[in-house]
Amino acid sequence: MEEKENNELTIIADDGTEELFKILFFYDNPERDNKRFYFLYREETPEDVIVLGTSDGEHFEYCTEEEQEEAEEMFNTYMDDPKISEARK
Repeated sequence: MEEKENNELTIIADDGTEELFKILFFYDNPERDNKRFYFLYREETPEDVIVLGTSDGEHFEYCTEEEQEEAEEMFNTYMDDPKISEARK
């Protein structure tokens, strides 16, 4: 389940445990049934970014291998963008 507030997302696992993540960025992919991919990290470990996808904004899932490759390309583009680099300072 998703609760977006202050650029944060709470993921509730099937067993009911909750994890709070910060949203680095997200993108929509119309070629994948408008699936949205979130790049998330925990505040205590910002260097460990994970990617989860959702089709309905409620249920999140890990990416397939193909989706993960695509997400890595998006992440690299994001990290290499000079405007974004400047904004992160």
